[in-house]
Amino acid sequence: MAYLYDVGISPEFQGQGLGKALMAAVCQYCRENGFEDAYVEAESDDTAAVNFYRKTKSSREMNAIHFTYTFGNKN
Repeated sequence: MAYLYDVGISPEFQGQGLGKALMAAVCQYCRENGFEDAYVEAESDDTAAVNFYRKTKSSREMNAIHFTYTFGNKN
């Protein structure tokens, strides 16, 4: 399984199809290299990201609940 983390296109280059091309290229790489799945997460309140991923050729959409544990030190 491939986990795609923090995918993004600089604002000045958005709206040109680069994000969709990037996702397509990463998925093609995964297919060619034996990955069974790839996934990317988006916060439900990040509507721009959610709307973007909905425009790509994903296989399915899943809602998940994440739990974060924050600790005082940043070492």
